[in-house]
Amino acid sequence: MGEFGKAIELYFGGNMEGSIALCGQVAGRIDEIKPVARIIAETMAEFDEVVARMSRQYGREDLGA
Repeated sequence: MGEFGKAIELYFGGNMEGSIALCGQVAGRIDEIKPVARIIAETMAEFDEVVARMSRQYGREDLGA
């Protein structure tokens, strides 16, 4: 484990030399870098779509309220 250094320094302190950054297989799924505001807007829009679909599917008009 000594090769990994101090992960706390990397992940919580921002010291890029403090440890080996472990990102796993999920890194291969990244195909675009987006601004945070866009990610939040897309997440909110997707949430609204899911709530609307569930409302239609289950006959509840008040799921989003």
